[in-house]
Amino acid sequence: MTCLGSIKQASIYQKVVFVLLLISVGLAWTSFVTAAWGDAYITDGSPDTLTGYGLWRRCGDNELAPACTNLLGWNLDWYRAVQAFAIIGFVSVNICVFLAILLIFVPKCYKGKTITLWISALSFLSALAYMLAVIIFAVRFDATFEVSGSDDASVQYGWGLAFCVLVLNVVAGVLTIIEARSVGAKFLDL
Repeated sequence: MTCLGSIKQASIYQKVVFVLLLISVGLAWTSFVTAAWGDAYITDGSPDTLTGYGLWRRCGDNELAPACTNLLGWNLDWYRAVQAFAIIGFVSVNICVFLAILLIFVPKCYKGKTITLWISALSFLSALAYMLAVIIFAVRFDATFEVSGSDDASVQYGWGLAFCVLVLNVVAGVLTIIEARSVGAKFLDL
């Protein structure tokens, strides 16, 4: 069967979930690699220097020398928790996309009860992990976050993208539950 035939054969819920998960995985990748979960303006030394904090690195706004610093192993418990939950959410959403591809494009998996339930479970796991990551980051990375010489710190688009992934995965999980019920899947089919 062709790809177009597989898409035509898929239910409306499968199509919508597939599109939601594709958007979600794109946003998750962007959020995962960006250095813009939070910004802090540094006023000591060089006035009005913006430093962007991502999950894995921190970079300045100087075009000639951005002064990026690797944040792997940064010894802040809350930052490591954000990284850990973001990893769980990121891996889960990527597995969801893989399973959705199997569900729609592999004839043996079409209307698969187990795959449908796993997509739902992993969508909710991803949403939960991202929810914990964005909450911890928002609570700890605020105006009281201690950045040497910083007057102001705020969350940025990387954090916002992670929040969008969270919402999209909740919607995908709910739609997948509806799809699972329509094919007669039960929780015990996992």
